[in-house]
Amino acid sequence: MKIFFTLICAVALVCLLQSCEPLDSDLGNADQDRPDTTAVPQDTTAMANTAKKPTPPVLTPDQSKTLADKVDSLSNALNETNNRVNGLNEEVDAMKDLMQTQQQAPAPSSPQQNNALANPQQEYKTGLDLFFSKQYEESMQTFQSLLDAGKPEDMLSNCQYWVGECSYGMHQYGDALVAFKKVFTYETSTKFDAAQIMIGESELHLGNSAKARTAFRTLLRKYPDSEYAPRAKKILTAMSAE
Repeated sequence: MKIFFTLICAVALVCLLQSCEPLDSDLGNADQDRPDTTAVPQDTTAMANTAKKPTPPVLTPDQSKTLADKVDSLSNALNETNNRVNGLNEEVDAMKDLMQTQQQAPAPSSPQQNNALANPQQEYKTGLDLFFSKQYEESMQTFQSLLDAGKPEDMLSNCQYWVGECSYGMHQYGDALVAFKKVFTYETSTKFDAAQIMIGESELHLGNSAKARTAFRTLLRKYPDSEYAPRAKKILTAMSAE
């Protein structure tokens, strides 16, 4: 009886083991079929790094030359604008001078007086017209003739200033410097601040940087409210950056 009972238990145990084998097999297959997702975060990180570091564009030689040409063009345009601004400042000075001459009564003439100086105010205007036509030599001769004649008396320092401007226009910076300094030999003048900044610019063209700085700083110290003060500050800033 015991042997029979033991036999039955053994058969039952064998059956139980056989029924469990497919489960182990299925689990094994499931493990094999399950996709490996460990590489996904790595791929995502690589994509993010790629997005953060775009490849910089490479310019061709033609594109580089075009870009350099544009920079040169903008630089030339800036220089031309600065020259126009300086020209406008001179025109403003001329208009002020013309208004001043028009307010003066014409000087009486005599038979012995030179016909060219019969109307010094008109002669003064002629000198300005010649200057703005860039006929600097003729303009200088006109202003010098007025200085020699001592007329118009209230405009002699102005004539001296424009003699300096004529020399400066002809790039004769040494002569211009001398002429601008002579403006200060007059007791009063409306051209003191204009002559002072032109002294600085003449020194700058002559390569005397230290003297130029001194001239510009003198303008800012003596004539802080001058219309030329911003121009002097701009030049000093540019010189400091060099």
